[in-house]
Amino acid sequence: MYQLGYHGMLCEGVQQILRGRTPNRIYAVPDAGEFSLLLRNSMLSDDIAFRFDDENWNEYPLTASKFARWIHSHPVTHPVVNLFLGYETFGIHKKKDCGIFDFLDELPQAVLANKNFQFSTLSEVIEQFYLQDVYDSPFTISWEDQQSKEDWPGNERAMTALKKISSLERFICNSGIEQAIKSWGILQDADYLLHLPSEQYEQYEHYKNIVLDLEIRLIKEQLKKNKLDFIPFSPNAY
Repeated sequence: MYQLGYHGMLCEGVQQILRGRTPNRIYAVPDAGEFSLLLRNSMLSDDIAFRFDDENWNEYPLTASKFARWIHSHPVTHPVVNLFLGYETFGIHKKKDCGIFDFLDELPQAVLANKNFQFSTLSEVIEQFYLQDVYDSPFTISWEDQQSKEDWPGNERAMTALKKISSLERFICNSGIEQAIKSWGILQDADYLLHLPSEQYEQYEHYKNIVLDLEIRLIKEQLKKNKLDFIPFSPNAY
């Protein structure tokens, strides 16, 4: 991505790759110049996204002041704490009556109570801090299953679907059909591949048929275009 002019990206901090290192640093990508990786702190992120309203959790209830103390406990050698959460966390997975919005309202003030901490945009972080280490992921990763590489995309059906949708890239992009390009992009949504476990055959078949239908429609459009572009030779034309 750095060849396209990007300066950094968000990435999952997988313990198998970190091997005891902290996710709270700015990491480099092998052979990618000054390109920066900002890693998600999965523990703190999931404290909000998954454990916030779990009454059996030993840290329940999670207050803004308590969470801020956890953030403040990080040493200066770990300069960045990245919290990445799905939008559906707020109001869908975590309902208003569990106190999640009150928590969000109080959190900024609680964090900023320590003058050594501030909120920054991703671009500001990349500009402010030097690369501190290298993070090299040899396989596809996701925060949906950050502990294991087996489930992402992992199973054979998900891999087959990924290869098929990727194989259509040139055909799709050269078609110039805006709706087809949009549909192709939607079909690459990570959730589709995540939810294609081996035992859900029917779901896999539905996805496969959608991709096949898109391919067939493109072929038909291309044949129609070729037919219109073809002008048969007529001996009486001249």
